[in-house]
Amino acid sequence: MELITTGEGADGDLLVNGSYGIRSFADLKLEYKPELSVRSNHDIIFNNDFQSVDVQPYSGNIHLDAKGKIQFNLNVADKVTDPTTHQEKLVNDNALVRYVNNITPSDENDKGSISFHSKTGNLFNMNVNVHKGTHHFGIHNLRNTNVNLTAEDGDNVVAIKGKLAEPMPAGKVESTSFLRGIETAFKSNTVLTGNNNKISITTEGDGLGLGVNGLQSNSPYSGHTTGTFINNQPSNTTQPSLDGTSTIELKAVKGNNEVDLNVKNHASVKGIITSHSAKATLEAEEDNIVRVKNPDTKTALINAWKEKYPNNSPEPYRVGGSIHD
Repeated sequence: MELITTGEGADGDLLVNGSYGIRSFADLKLEYKPELSVRSNHDIIFNNDFQSVDVQPYSGNIHLDAKGKIQFNLNVADKVTDPTTHQEKLVNDNALVRYVNNITPSDENDKGSISFHSKTGNLFNMNVNVHKGTHHFGIHNLRNTNVNLTAEDGDNVVAIKGKLAEPMPAGKVESTSFLRGIETAFKSNTVLTGNNNKISITTEGDGLGLGVNGLQSNSPYSGHTTGTFINNQPSNTTQPSLDGTSTIELKAVKGNNEVDLNVKNHASVKGIITSHSAKATLEAEEDNIVRVKNPDTKTALINAWKEKYPNNSPEPYRVGGSIHD
């Protein structure tokens, strides 16, 4: 499908409102790949409250091209009504852009792609309430997929702002919430090319902060807050890495690459994680900046390692740092 706007100036805008911006599902039995091309004579703007781009479970191609900017504003709804029980439940596991290719086993011929090409910038903004068990992503592409953001004369920005929605407990601190700017895994690739590239995660408020999820699994990286996360390990974490690599590339052709986390956390926060045949490349005309900060230096710590290794870890758990490989 192809969608084109031809108006001049603001009349050439494409505005997409609703719970979803673009949602693509295809049945493998139909033996075709979904194709969507959107071209705007000015700006492409998404205002959504669940997910902006959601592609699964079959490989296909989505291409957005704007002579102005591409902007996603995702204000995640805090609760939804379950259609079966008719009770409200918290919204969890949302993303600005998600591409999950569920073909098993994946094949190079089944590689899917999403590309965003703009003249003046690709701006992705997520606002979400953080509860003790929520986790959300900026860009989330898994299993043999490519995601490319190109700004000819502008910046690429992926920004997540979390409002701490639960009060601090009086006793033991427990939280499995985490936020991730970009996650690329299972033979997938993400490339950002612009004047500057910025991945930002912030929290606001004095409530319960971010935690860590999945320390009981064989992968210690399954639930940390990270700016960029790249992994090429199969879902069964006892198996070796998949053939090939997963990659993230940030190319700042005029300025800086910046990975900036300023979050209240009770566990582990990292700027960049590469793991199991994964590669992160930052190329900048000026500087590559990775910054990790907790605005509340007296934040209580989760005793997660003590629960997993009761005989070896008497101290509460926190692993900080900017880059982990």
